[in-house]
Amino acid sequence: MDIYQEFNEINEWLLQTLELPYHIVDKCTGDAGYLATYRQRDPEVWLSGAQEFMEVMTNTNTSDYQARRLNIRYKPAKGRPQFCHTVNDTCCAMGRMLISIMDNYQQKDGSIKVPKALQPVVKKDYISPKA
Repeated sequence: MDIYQEFNEINEWLLQTLELPYHIVDKCTGDAGYLATYRQRDPEVWLSGAQEFMEVMTNTNTSDYQARRLNIRYKPAKGRPQFCHTVNDTCCAMGRMLISIMDNYQQKDGSIKVPKALQPVVKKDYISPKA
């Protein structure tokens, strides 16, 4: 659970750093759509153009489901071998993240304002459409 929570914190940090409007959907196992799911959280970013939220990341705690299928165990200092617990995290689905940035940062002239956090990497404040 500690690693699962750490991944959630990293995902939120990324969305906050990019200054994207988002919320977190804490799914029940019946809605997760994945048999191995013990707990799942999906950060979703608001798309004003579509007037809806879009999932951009998924963080899933699969408990020991995957480890049992793969027979992945560890041996504690005392006791018998035990199955590990695994976590799956997409962190940043690039295509969806780009859509989120473009939707939230598009200007009236069609240009895209580059989020402040990305400006040192992109080396531009705006990306303009070519004529």
